Amino acid sequence: TTARTKATRPTTKKGETDRNNRLITETRKWGILLRHFWGFLKRHLQEAAFAGEGLRPYAPVHLRQSGALGAGDVTLRWIRRGRIDADRWEGAEIPLGEDRESYQLRLLRGSDLLRETTQEQPQWLYPAADQIADGVQPGDRLEVAQISARYGAGATAQLRLV
Repeated sequence: TTARTKATRPTTKKGETDRNNRLITETRKWGILLRHFWGFLKRHLQEAAFAGEGLRPYAPVHLRQSGALGAGDVTLRWIRRGRIDADRWEGAEIPLGEDRESYQLRLLRGSDLLRETTQEQPQWLYPAADQIADGVQPGDRLEVAQISARYGAGATAQLRLV
């Protein structure tokens, strides 16, 4: 008979480096210990730069239009997405994850900007009088982006107006 031995990994403490010179950090999220390995580092960690893409707000989803252009007021609605603690399934709303809820709306015909506005809630009432003033037509495009105080306007969601 042969004896079996279990191979064990050497343990390191938070903030140390492992045998491959990777920096190790630990976090606890939802009661689960997560170990993060950053490496292979050829420079000191202080020299590493991040572009900030992790702070960029996600594009809203499920853009919907109620009412037709030129036939009265049009209501446009969407659902916001979040980066921070937004993966919970219980509850009706995900946490905001930003200082305040704010959206940038841009109404475009091709590359021509017809109107730009901001909204503090995930909907916009587009009055018939403003539609006439803007000269909006079916086929024009609405872009909606959530605004972050740390990053600015995030990724856009688009809807062709009818």
